[in-house]
Amino acid sequence: VQDIDDRKRAERRLVEIEAEVRQERDRARTILAAMHEGYALTVMDEIVDVNDALCEMTGLRRQELIGCRPPYPFWPAERARGGVFAGSDGTLETVFTRADGTRFDAEVTTKPAFGADGTLIGFVNTMRDVSLRNRQRRELERRARTDSLTGLANRYVFDEELERATLGRGGETAAIVLFDLDRFKQINDAYGHPVGDAVLVEVAARLSRIARESEVLARVGGEEFAWLLSGCDEAGAEVAAERARAEIASAPFEGVGSLTLSAGIGVSCTPCNPARLYALADRALYDAKRSGRNRTRCYRDPAGAGGTESTGGSVASVPPASVAEPRRIPKKATTKAPAIATAMPIATTLVADAKSTLCAWT
Repeated sequence: VQDIDDRKRAERRLVEIEAEVRQERDRARTILAAMHEGYALTVMDEIVDVNDALCEMTGLRRQELIGCRPPYPFWPAERARGGVFAGSDGTLETVFTRADGTRFDAEVTTKPAFGADGTLIGFVNTMRDVSLRNRQRRELERRARTDSLTGLANRYVFDEELERATLGRGGETAAIVLFDLDRFKQINDAYGHPVGDAVLVEVAARLSRIARESEVLARVGGEEFAWLLSGCDEAGAEVAAERARAEIASAPFEGVGSLTLSAGIGVSCTPCNPARLYALADRALYDAKRSGRNRTRCYRDPAGAGGTESTGGSVASVPPASVAEPRRIPKKATTKAPAIATAMPIATTLVADAKSTLCAWT
């Protein structure tokens, strides 16, 4: 007879431990299967376990992933050396390739996994497809910097680039060309705002055809556009403005007919005040509109350098003092002016008579 109680207790405990291990493994498997993020366990850079989400994300089967060492099959060809799962710890964004060759943005988080005795077992890597998030972020950034109607840069971007351009080295020049579509209000009144919007879109398209990629073309107001020409002198800015006006007048607009632009140019040596440069171009545009529209006027900083006006061939000098004048709206003429002029001598006579009478009384 032999007492085997201890052995039986040990066997029962072993069975319980095995059941607990299976239960923990099954629970872990359930959690991994329910994860939306991809999962890979790497030991010495070798993938030893993955979940279904990673297979779906990459389009690769489990058998194609387990046992792989760098370069992993979901790495792009140009990243054949080094990269993710190389003993790093943290989160980074990278690009992965699916089995069909398409690429997607992935966010990878890598954490070390330690055993009960504190030894390093491997690395747990979780991956998320962030392509949609990045596209939405880029779209929001684009909308924040783009005019929603024309697709050109907006006023915020133009001011930002203008400030950068006016901080150039001494001796360089910067020019602004402001365009305003002549009699645009009449288009909206006669044809409606949808037609007016279509005209603005076409104007933006025509101006974009003549602008270089390095130049900033923006819509800064209702029918007002701005063109930033870094390193461009007065003559070059005038040529650019005339080219733009010719482009707008080159063909009629659908349903509206032929249209014209007025242009105002501000030119200054850098570094200079961006607000001052913009004000010069704005004043030049205002004077071009006031002078009869469909023409270009140019002012150069510093004040006193003079300017030129072009109506498609003729060039006339502009008094330097006009550059420094603030922009102001002329007062409307009154129809009572002749009557007031006629009444002034009568009023003067009445006042003199009143003074004489007062003196006689006193």
